[in-house]
Amino acid sequence: MNSNMPGLRAILYRWARSIGAASAAMALGCLVKVTTRSSGARLVETAYVVSEHDADRAVNIIKSRIAALSDEVVVVSHVSEELLHALSVAPGGFTRADGRGV
Repeated sequence: MNSNMPGLRAILYRWARSIGAASAAMALGCLVKVTTRSSGARLVETAYVVSEHDADRAVNIIKSRIAALSDEVVVVSHVSEELLHALSVAPGGFTRADGRGV
């Protein structure tokens, strides 16, 4: 970027910050998928909404509380604060995405 254009640099900087702030505010949780191999080698997938914005921590919450050691646990996407409130998921908590309870 040309340093002789401070006005343009300031506009671009503010724009990037505002996008980052919006993304952080909108993504306060994670959708986590757990894949379990059942009898007969069939795969069973279950999705959980976790009230944790950090993907690694969200995976660790599920691994430490309900997943078996052989389960594959991955973050599929981030979820909004509105979804967390609609499902009544407390900070650090989780619930099944299909609403069946844990």
